[in-house]
Amino acid sequence: MKWQEGKKIELFLKPSGYMGKRTDFLEPGSNGLLIDPDGYLVLMEHGDHRVSRLELGKTAKDKKTLADKYDGKQLNSPNDGVFAKNGDLYITDPPYGRMLRAEKGGPVMKDGDLYFPDRELDFCGVYRLSKKDGKLTLLTKEMSKPNGIALSPDNKTLYVGNSDPKKAVWMSFPIEKDGKLG
Repeated sequence: MKWQEGKKIELFLKPSGYMGKRTDFLEPGSNGLLIDPDGYLVLMEHGDHRVSRLELGKTAKDKKTLADKYDGKQLNSPNDGVFAKNGDLYITDPPYGRMLRAEKGGPVMKDGDLYFPDRELDFCGVYRLSKKDGKLTLLTKEMSKPNGIALSPDNKTLYVGNSDPKKAVWMSFPIEKDGKLG
């Protein structure tokens, strides 16, 4: 949706994060939205398991994929992102876009926990997408459901929220000169 002061809310982009035909995903659309240093809209797409870029005025089918695989496997469901001053994009990749809708609404549960079928990666990661070469680098897979993400103003600390109710915590990581986490 699009909101502009003094105007009504209007449709901006549909579909926003899932170009497929399945109707049983609970949250298949886009989540985190950012404007990159070049002025493009960057979308964290749950259903299509990718980070994409869209020029303003273009349609959903014009999106360009920036990242959709790690180590040859499809990402879970990119959720949030933050740009560093140098243009690198830090991304969280929890499994939420893979949740199935239960018959009575809400997510499908299995063994008392959320169920995420068809995952290719057996972990949830925090990644860095390099502005310089477009390479996606895994920074950590030690968080069970990395979600919100932010950088300190000096770009020396990365903050990542873990949205797992069993370990809801914000982590802070020093960023090394090569962009990796300390």
